[in-house]
Amino acid sequence: RRWCGPLAVDPRAEESLEPVEQRGGLATPPCGVHQDQGIGGGEVARAGIIAGMEAVHRGVMPLGLERGCHRFEHRRAVALGHGVEMDDRHPHAWHHNPAPYDEAVDLRTWIADDLVSLRDRLDGGVLGVIPHDRRAERVDGGGIAPVYVLWHLARHHDVAVNAVLRGVDEVVHRWTDRIGIDHDLWRGLAEAEDVELVEQLDPEAVDGYVLDVIDSTVAWIADADLSLLDKPVESDRALHELGVPEDRFDWLYGMWRPKPAWFFVSWQAVGHGFNHLGELVSIRNRMGLSPF
Repeated sequence: RRWCGPLAVDPRAEESLEPVEQRGGLATPPCGVHQDQGIGGGEVARAGIIAGMEAVHRGVMPLGLERGCHRFEHRRAVALGHGVEMDDRHPHAWHHNPAPYDEAVDLRTWIADDLVSLRDRLDGGVLGVIPHDRRAERVDGGGIAPVYVLWHLARHHDVAVNAVLRGVDEVVHRWTDRIGIDHDLWRGLAEAEDVELVEQLDPEAVDGYVLDVIDSTVAWIADADLSLLDKPVESDRALHELGVPEDRFDWLYGMWRPKPAWFFVSWQAVGHGFNHLGELVSIRNRMGLSPF
């Protein structure tokens, strides 16, 4: 049986999941995090699995793992992988019910599926819904233009995975003749909007760039030696080569040093991407463009 969740835990861990404590409308078991056993990938697998378990304990499923199933059905499937049964009548109730632990999650598939889910949600829920002629709009008379959020999401992913982690050419260089900027490509790494840059960016080219960055990482993950994800990565040199001003981006230099390689995949490529996907969906809805 293949569960759609990221869990593979030691069946001997019999910590009680009762009683259930209510926090913000979600049932939160007070137990500690179970330990994984027999999973390939060393510390990166352990960190990812523990993060997944903590999400289960909070009653919050990682967004990228909902692909192909309804939210409740997904939560139930992941819960079953954790030895927990969710009652249909009370979707947030948790009951201890040991399930078989006969299959470990494949780390490569998990990472790739999260990235493909991010790509699909961006493409179908944002790029295919917000018209290009509204991409520079600041909804509600404030906030950040969608085209900048997309550019920011793509630049963090591209710099982190390609320039820093892999040490290869960034995907952006395939797009500089169309995207509206061909120098000072560190612009966009800041969360705060670069107002002048918004007017330069070509929305259609930014769409292509965002999807190209994600596709590139999915293709790399398919054949990558995942043991490298446990190794420390030197980020300063890549940021300096990109020309990132250390005085203005001291927070970025500090956040990226020192970090193991898995951080640049799990956060900068996946987590950060979903973080801004949520922002873009909110902007889309406030524009009155929700398809639901």
